[in-house]
Amino acid sequence: MQDIQKLKIGTLISAAFAVLGILIVLMGGSALLKVDEVDRDFDLVMQDRYPKIASLQTISTNLQVVARAQRDLMLLTDS
Repeated sequence: MQDIQKLKIGTLISAAFAVLGILIVLMGGSALLKVDEVDRDFDLVMQDRYPKIASLQTISTNLQVVARAQRDLMLLTDS
């Protein structure tokens, strides 16, 4: 602790900026890794999951059309 107090103020400031620089580089590297992970997840969603959801939406729409046609047919035959 006393060794740090014996250093000149310029040296202390330089060391502090060096530590901050190292932290910034580490944070940047971590951010790049996370961006890569998000990119892979986005590709998974767009290549695998989205087409499945689009197919399910088409099936749901077709079922609604069939149900509407059945109701219309029942209404026509009752009268």
